[in-house]
Amino acid sequence: MAVCLTACKPSKPKGILGESTMAKVLADYHLATELANRKPVDSIAFYSRYYRAAALRAHNLTPEEFDRSLRWYNRHDVEFLAVYKRLADELSLSTDNSNTAKADSNNIWKGPRQAMLSTAGRQFFHYSLPADTLIKPDSRLTWNFNTTWFYPEGRRQMIAMLVVHYPADSVAVTQRTIISTGLQSISHRLGPGQPLRAEALLYQATPAKTRPHIVLVQDFRLLVDAEPHVTPLLPDSTAAAPTPNLMPSPLSPTHRLRDSLIRSDNERDKQPHFR
Repeated sequence: MAVCLTACKPSKPKGILGESTMAKVLADYHLATELANRKPVDSIAFYSRYYRAAALRAHNLTPEEFDRSLRWYNRHDVEFLAVYKRLADELSLSTDNSNTAKADSNNIWKGPRQAMLSTAGRQFFHYSLPADTLIKPDSRLTWNFNTTWFYPEGRRQMIAMLVVHYPADSVAVTQRTIISTGLQSISHRLGPGQPLRAEALLYQATPAKTRPHIVLVQDFRLLVDAEPHVTPLLPDSTAAAPTPNLMPSPLSPTHRLRDSLIRSDNERDKQPHFR
């Protein structure tokens, strides 16, 4: 019986890359794209084609062979999930590390840890979380995740939304457009009323293409932080005036990332547009 089951298991068509090889090619393809994105704006398109072609040559592949495998995996979710898991290891994007241990202490996310959106398949992700006792009024919800893009050409664009439902059909929405790689964050400040449920949505806002355009989204975390209202004390004329704190407050990882991106943009703007 075991022999029969093994023999009857469907196999990949001839010319389709194996899961391990496909993960390595996608990882190199991703790194080629990131290298190109570091070039001046008017040179990104040229270097994207140049570096991606070099990545495929390193694996002895033509663009047609790579696209054929990519289209096949897009139609087979189970096999592509296996590729995705290998790809996460290749890109060292595992979330089981000390950097997220503290943040996970207030993580209320109970849904899938990752999603794959593709122009050749599913372009929409949705997860709903009952508020019950986890989400309090006057708190802040922050949805964090990592993005990795596999776009042979064209503009990257994905819409992220946090939707909070309140009684009497009241709805509050926070939306953000995602175009970059790496850590992403969208935050929503709750009102004084008790919410009924929260929804997290992603939509790959890229029209269908002949060649698959894929964005991998992983390491979902939904953090809830209380923001209590503090009643200020009346000034005491007999008390000594407080000494102002002249030390700068430590920057959060999000602020450090923002500042790093701003510095990177400033450096890029200083570079000549024509050579």
